[in-house]
Amino acid sequence: MRYFLLIFFSCLCFANESFADSHILKFEGVPAAMSAKIKQNFPYVFARDVNEAETDQVMRYLMATNQFSNIEVHERFPDMRPAEYVIVASLLRTIKEITVTGNNQFSRSHIIEKLGIDVNQVFSRKEILAKADDLQNEYAEQGYINPQIDIDFETPKDTEIIIHVKVIEGQPSAITEINFECANPDIILKAKKLSKYLIGSRLSNPSLKDFETSMKDYFFQDRYLRAKISSPNLAFNRERNKVKINYVIENPIRYEFIFEGNQYFSEGHLIDAIELEKVIGATTSFAPDVADRIRKAYLNIGFANIAVDYKEKSFLKTFKEQVRFKINEGLRVRIRNLEVDGQLSRPPKYYSQFIRNNSSDTISLGYYNRKDFETGSKNLTNELRNQGYLQGKITATKTTFSKSKEFSDTTITLDEGVQTIIKEINFKGNTEVPGTDLLSHMSVLPGSPLNQDELESSIQSIKDYYHSAGYLEMQLLNENEKLVSFNETNTEARLNFQIREGPRIIVAAIEIQGLSQTKPYVIERELSFKVGDYLTQEKLKETTYHLQKLQLFSAVDIHTDADGTNTPRRTVIINVSEEDAGLLNPGLGLNNEHQLTYRGFMAFGYKNLEGTGRGISARGDLWYSTDPTIQYLENRETLGYYEPHILNTLNNGRVNLTREDRFQAAVLGTSADDPNAGKAIIQNKTQADFLIERELSRHIKLTLYAWEFSKIQDHFRFDPVAIDPITLYVDVAKIGPTFEFDYRDDIFNPTRGSYIKTQFFYSDPILGSSSDAHNYVRFFKTDNSFTNYQRMNKAGTYVWVNQLRGGYISNLNQTSETYTNLYPQPGYPNLPIAVSGFPSTEAFALGGPTTIRGFGPNEQFPNVYDLAPRGNGDITSFKYTTETYYYLLKSELRFPMFKANGFSIGGAIFYDAGGVIVNQSTSISPDSYRHSAGFGIRINTPVGPVNADIGFKLNPRTRYAGTYRGVTNAPIPESPFAVDLTVGNF
Repeated sequence: MRYFLLIFFSCLCFANESFADSHILKFEGVPAAMSAKIKQNFPYVFARDVNEAETDQVMRYLMATNQFSNIEVHERFPDMRPAEYVIVASLLRTIKEITVTGNNQFSRSHIIEKLGIDVNQVFSRKEILAKADDLQNEYAEQGYINPQIDIDFETPKDTEIIIHVKVIEGQPSAITEINFECANPDIILKAKKLSKYLIGSRLSNPSLKDFETSMKDYFFQDRYLRAKISSPNLAFNRERNKVKINYVIENPIRYEFIFEGNQYFSEGHLIDAIELEKVIGATTSFAPDVADRIRKAYLNIGFANIAVDYKEKSFLKTFKEQVRFKINEGLRVRIRNLEVDGQLSRPPKYYSQFIRNNSSDTISLGYYNRKDFETGSKNLTNELRNQGYLQGKITATKTTFSKSKEFSDTTITLDEGVQTIIKEINFKGNTEVPGTDLLSHMSVLPGSPLNQDELESSIQSIKDYYHSAGYLEMQLLNENEKLVSFNETNTEARLNFQIREGPRIIVAAIEIQGLSQTKPYVIERELSFKVGDYLTQEKLKETTYHLQKLQLFSAVDIHTDADGTNTPRRTVIINVSEEDAGLLNPGLGLNNEHQLTYRGFMAFGYKNLEGTGRGISARGDLWYSTDPTIQYLENRETLGYYEPHILNTLNNGRVNLTREDRFQAAVLGTSADDPNAGKAIIQNKTQADFLIERELSRHIKLTLYAWEFSKIQDHFRFDPVAIDPITLYVDVAKIGPTFEFDYRDDIFNPTRGSYIKTQFFYSDPILGSSSDAHNYVRFFKTDNSFTNYQRMNKAGTYVWVNQLRGGYISNLNQTSETYTNLYPQPGYPNLPIAVSGFPSTEAFALGGPTTIRGFGPNEQFPNVYDLAPRGNGDITSFKYTTETYYYLLKSELRFPMFKANGFSIGGAIFYDAGGVIVNQSTSISPDSYRHSAGFGIRINTPVGPVNADIGFKLNPRTRYAGTYRGVTNAPIPESPFAVDLTVGNF
């Protein structure tokens, strides 16, 4: 019996243990569609029992889908049945609709953005209520002291929710009085003047901050360097719709700096060296700090014996503090000898020259600076370590000066140590990628010196190689430690790479989230991967880049559903946040084109018609010049349409329709009573463009002008009747490709890289160009530019920009056929005019802000005096019957001038040069090489700089008037300079 019971209980325990290890996986709250995806990624779940690790893997997969608010696993032991793991999931609710009422101060879209909610977004009550406090604070900042924000939630379905936001803003608080407590009456007077605009306005935190900033600017500019303005003390009335503000201003002392003994540096340079913006607001005397800054400025350029003393004197009645700096510059110390000795493997001159070249500009120019020598010594030891001399170090540095203290002699003792050679390279954990493949991507190899920079580069190359093959989660486990081991003498090193490859990820499915308007196929056609592809880092980057270029989404996030697991087949989740597709942008301004020209525009665009990615745009521009010759309301109207992925290809299409009336030229009279003298010629142009665009790569773009058609006609100002309907009415149709190669680091404010643009056009009557008895237009045209941006310092604040441009046009129908030009006004000669030729609208012209600065808007060349000296009509009617070409060089050095609070101003000096050659017997081109030089200001903005340039002609000339329409006109001298106001870079 005893043995029987022992066997019985043993079997019972074994049976219980079997049931305990045997778990069936069940789901509660998981939709059927999700179950299908689980079966696709984890087929064994439905085929056999699972263990705890496998259950945990499925649970992580479900959490990564971001569709559940909570997921739990329960273990159950049914009677005499296998144990169960039950995954209990609670689906997240998504926001179906958002209503906002009672809002006047902020728009509906702003309130929704502030609450961090959007339609189709996952609902989180806790986060929304927390964001409501932020919205209430923002109302308070705008003067609405007691706003009431109620948020109600409606649940039409278990998985959907409607959010109702009700805002009761109340009355804003108006500023009725601002008082200042300060001992200095001058500061009180200035503060009242600066704050006057606030009286009667609505209390808002931004407006108070602006005032306080203007006060701090005043303190800085007038050198109240220790003055401080307190936070505002607000006193509300009982209804809290009126407020009095009180400020306290402390330390209202104005500082005056007096410099004595400064010969090398000017007073202005010393003020810059002091960097007043860094000492403003000091609570104690900053004279010692300022003296030290002056001393460092001298030390940095080689005045090793500089001495700076200071004395402070207070004038309490006038609230002034005088600081007198007495400067004893001494001599600027020249480096007479620089020697390196010790245990060296190369000639001493190699090391001393390295220090001279890698310390500072001061050292390279031959002047002594102790700290710069220390920098050069550190750079030398780093260079030696990169060459395998890991124990190299500076053991001593000794500097002596001549009796006159004009020269220095420095001796540096260096212990180079032994060189470490890589003995072998081992890889562990690389089961899928052979070690030979990894070695082929490394710059460090067995037998070469251990170079730290090359080692880091090799590590990155290995990672990039794995990522490009689809191993996105590859890790180097010992990257920061135990990767390199040495022998006892440090002469040999072994590299031991411990690699965790992770799965090679395959795209099993693609899921798009965050869309409320855009059609899914708009995203799908931009993907660089498809189901079944290996997912690589390059494909992820390319897809993100293409989605961002659509300009439809404010954020793009791409990840997989099982990040961090060993599952190779994964769902790629693309989560986007849509932007507002509409744009309305008005603008007003003026420039110095044609004396003073007022300009206004209104632009409208919508870039996501019915969620398809298609776009439309409309823009209207108006100009009115105060030049009495013009005084005409010039205008341009443009309509555009954008069609992405024409016929499901990678080509994008654009259609632009433009109509404009712009000033073209002024008429010179044939006599004092010529009725047309001084009249403006206005050019009416109607143009249609049909373009096909395609990005050949991330940096190369092709634009094909499938057809461009222009109908051009000129007329007198306010007179719709053409000057000569026969000669001044021409059609131009052309086709051709444009290639752009863009390798700039930033398209708006580039500091390095290059940009190349090359265009080719062909025009022919077959395409629609004029081919009647008076005009036959058939030509070939090319225009090319190359721009290079070169950083002159590491920070990229000094940039040298060079641009080369050139173009060529040839008339392809060079016949000698002519006709007689009949002007309706008496006194004009009847001259033969060629039938064949291309119009001036297609010709090249230089002079102006985009080509050669220093030339005014009426000084472009070639002009009527160059092209038609024998009276052959206006420049508008001049025909180019042979060929013409141009060349242009623009060189500009950009540098910083001022930067504070995110606002920066830069400067530039430039040289522009070029010429236009017209090979035509009826034209002359005297002094075709024109050039200018000048300087300018650059106010940097996120969309490029605002520029103000003044250019001086280096070879100004007198325009050759000659005989024009039978009358000899007086020569017209060019202006010596011109000022240009522009936006953007070249």
